[in-house]
Amino acid sequence: MNIIREWRKQHGLTLSEMAEFIGIKSPSLSTIECNKVVISGDVAIKVSQLTGISLYELRPDLKFSDSKIGEFFRLTSERKQRDNQ
Repeated sequence: MNIIREWRKQHGLTLSEMAEFIGIKSPSLSTIECNKVVISGDVAIKVSQLTGISLYELRPDLKFSDSKIGEFFRLTSERKQRDNQ
């Protein structure tokens, strides 16, 4: 079973709910879970943030530097804070 699908089912989320949380459409998440497409780097980061699954487990072929990941999380946090004001 796909690691993302396994996590989603263990946490009682529907495909639609998880897709909404990570900002993609349900059919896109379904194709990722069915291993029909490789998860993009951007979506992998969002899935990692939500699930705690490491980026390496999601995309071992990508080389994410700690500084790039930290920068992404910082920018995401700042954007959320602005949106909530």
